[in-house]
Amino acid sequence: MPETVCVHVGGCGVRIGEAFWRHLAYDRAAAEAAGTAVNEAAHFTETSDGRLVPRAVAFDFGNGTRQPRERLAAASPRQLGIDPSCNIVGAGTAGGLWGRGHYTDGSEAIDVALDAFRRQAEGCDTLGSIHMTHALDGGTGGGFGSLLLEKIAEEYPATTMLSTIVYPPADHHGAGCGNIVSP
Repeated sequence: MPETVCVHVGGCGVRIGEAFWRHLAYDRAAAEAAGTAVNEAAHFTETSDGRLVPRAVAFDFGNGTRQPRERLAAASPRQLGIDPSCNIVGAGTAGGLWGRGHYTDGSEAIDVALDAFRRQAEGCDTLGSIHMTHALDGGTGGGFGSLLLEKIAEEYPATTMLSTIVYPPADHHGAGCGNIVSP
């Protein structure tokens, strides 16, 4: 069965990931209570001790929030074991600036991020899809998220990619135009 690797980028993407993993864990608990068979291979890796580890990678440059791994693990009614090597936190912040997340801070962090993603992808018997969650504007979600999406698409061109994005409201950062910085 093809597996999915989930990629959560930026504060918004990690929060979407929290809700996603919480939902999967609740579904699993409900299926177990009903005595229904649950196929978890698509999104989880099972450890030798029977613990389920989400096939997920989380990235956030923001330094004012909990670690993405801790946020994803706390989202579950059962403690999900998130692989610490798949939790990337950049030093400082992209400052909500798309260009900084894509070109400056992003270019410094892209190799580490791709290595974390590759570890998850290589752990799959058959990588069937990649699901990325991120915001469209901002530094980490928008800038770094688009850079990461571009690089993953170059390395895995035949893999189905799904991107769940949050578009900023019209009144956010100046009439929906994102962050505009004048020289």
